[in-house]
Amino acid sequence: MEVVQQPCPELFATRAQDHDLDAPVGLVHHADVAQALLRAVRANGVDGEAFNVADDAPVTALELLNLNGEPVSEGAAGRSLDDPWEGIADTSKIRRELGFRPVYPTVYTARDAGAF
Repeated sequence: MEVVQQPCPELFATRAQDHDLDAPVGLVHHADVAQALLRAVRANGVDGEAFNVADDAPVTALELLNLNGEPVSEGAAGRSLDDPWEGIADTSKIRRELGFRPVYPTVYTARDAGAF
């Protein structure tokens, strides 16, 4: 069976249109989620601990729309940016305690590797 991976423009477009286009959006590739889970399951002494997992470079909603070839709604660029770091995960704990490093550190490396 052949598995074809393609971007999900409907999801990106829907979420991005509701977001301030200049606000950073933290992402994580599913391969990196799997890696983080395996590291947590195999680690000793982390029962009950919580770890954030994300890639290294948040992108903007505008970048997500552009990456997926989606149009930008009128008036979206005029929305205010209350907190530019809202929703960005601090991954220092998982890096320090579990040695996590993303296989796909950016959405662009995932795209270039054909892992979108």
